[in-house]
Amino acid sequence: SPQDFVGVHNVARAQVGVGPIEWDKTVASFAQQYANRRLNDCRLVNSGGPYGEN
Repeated sequence: SPQDFVGVHNVARAQVGVGPIEWDKTVASFAQQYANRRLNDCRLVNSGGPYGEN
């Protein structure tokens, strides 16, 4: 689940003194929609969206 993913990351972040993250449904939805668009070609192309990508 998303909370499992976030929880594991927050444990690791706490170990190095970094603040926690939270799951954002809006960002997750944007990412899923973009992944769906790349499904047939798998091209590594910047989405041009409002969120950082790495």
